[in-house]
Amino acid sequence: MAAAMKSDFPEVLQAGRRAMDRWLQDFAYQTSLDWWIFLAAAVFAVGVALCTVSFQAVKAARANPARTLKSE
Repeated sequence: MAAAMKSDFPEVLQAGRRAMDRWLQDFAYQTSLDWWIFLAAAVFAVGVALCTVSFQAVKAARANPARTLKSE
């Protein structure tokens, strides 16, 4: 899955940039879209995903299996 994300990232980056450029053209005040904005968004999204998965993994590892089966 990580390999697929690595190979698709440049394509998604270009599509996002084109979509944002088209959307921002309609505004009276223009701003530039630098490459680091998209990189920062991607790093933030991956960081949130890793933190979420790590938290759930630690939570599941620390849980008492007997208590979990008893409550089901």
